[in-house]
Amino acid sequence: MKINKKLFFLGLFALFFISCRLSYKNIEFQRAQNSLKKKNFHEALMHYSRVIKRSPESPISLEAAREAARISLFETQQFSRAIDFFHHLVVYSVDEVERRRAQEAIAFIYFEKLNDYQAAIKEYSRLLVLPITESKKIEFKLAIAKSYFYLNKFNQAIIEINDLLKFELPRDKAFTINHFKASILLTKKEIEPAIQVYRQLLAEYPELSKKEKVGISIAVAYEDMNALDKAISILEEIRPSYDDADFIDIKIKRLKERIANLPGVRRKF
Repeated sequence: MKINKKLFFLGLFALFFISCRLSYKNIEFQRAQNSLKKKNFHEALMHYSRVIKRSPESPISLEAAREAARISLFETQQFSRAIDFFHHLVVYSVDEVERRRAQEAIAFIYFEKLNDYQAAIKEYSRLLVLPITESKKIEFKLAIAKSYFYLNKFNQAIIEINDLLKFELPRDKAFTINHFKASILLTKKEIEPAIQVYRQLLAEYPELSKKEKVGISIAVAYEDMNALDKAISILEEIRPSYDDADFIDIKIKRLKERIANLPGVRRKF
């Protein structure tokens, strides 16, 4: 009889303990919701964090993590904190799509908000091993290439870009990636290969090249090589289709003056 009483009280205590835990989570979640309605974002985050800490795997904690991630990213702009909440979803969510989107958010924050390109490479690389669409794969690999570029790892950036160019790319994306490749080559002082890429763009994508001023980039590249006659030639080539013809004329005039002032050049009077 005594044993039964003991078991009874132990069971009662367990039920009481579980009830308290459930009650605590619900109360904290409701407090967070109330704070959110009042736009007290920092207070809401505090209550959501308590819910998550109490029982990380529970559905209410996952809901708390979703809300807290959104608030941290868009309202308080506490980007490192947002990463923590998204990471919670990556670890505990049973929804594969949600886990992938949370991982995307982490990579995006490191790349766009924190400019932590080493971390961005790591997080985007994790996404590449997941079952994703080819368009997503292109998007993530381009972000990795840009991250290497911003880290001054130009050779690795070129490797990533060349790998991207093996994909069946949409026309606008192919232009963007090749344009970026030319920029990397210029940064590496590989001017002639950069000019080759720019000239290919000018031939294959005239409208996009006009919008992105590819002809001007070629002229500047020739100018850096001191190939001033070639710089003038490309400017004269693009002048008829260029919106600001006066700007082109000024650049041509300046380059001709530079040529005229070179040692050994006979001046015309």
